[in-house]
Amino acid sequence: MHDANRLGSNLLLEALVFVWRSSEKIKKELNAIHHERDVPDWDDSSTSNPEEWILVAHNKKETQAIMND
Repeated sequence: MHDANRLGSNLLLEALVFVWRSSEKIKKELNAIHHERDVPDWDDSSTSNPEEWILVAHNKKETQAIMND
């Protein structure tokens, strides 16, 4: 039992070290990426269509009924 606990704690420590090293590498790589600032503003003028919402609501109710059955 003692060896199993020691093995488990070693694996946990190794996992923590691996995650920490991985996160440091990811941070360095993300900081090296050049981000474009030419992203246009979001246009949500045509995002609401009442006819589509009726279909979505109907499909949701139908799915709920099937799942309840």
